[in-house]
Amino acid sequence: EPERPLNVRSQAFMSILQQKETVTIGVCALYLPAVGLGEDDLLEGIGVASPGDMAALLVAGDSRVISF
Repeated sequence: EPERPLNVRSQAFMSILQQKETVTIGVCALYLPAVGLGEDDLLEGIGVASPGDMAALLVAGDSRVISF
C-alpha cells in the first residue's frame, strides 16, 4: 500500500496544502481519464497539469513536486 503524506488521502492532503501554503496544485492530465475523472471533478483551485508542465516543474530548481 502506498504511503500517505500525513496519513491522509490525496484529496485531504491537497486541501491542507491549499490552506497552509501558497501552492499551485495540478493533477496529472493522463491520470484523470484513466480513472474516469475530468477537470470538473477536481477541487476548486486545483488544475490539470500536462506532461510538459510536470517535466518543467521536475527540472526547475525552485519547485517541489509531490507525487502519490
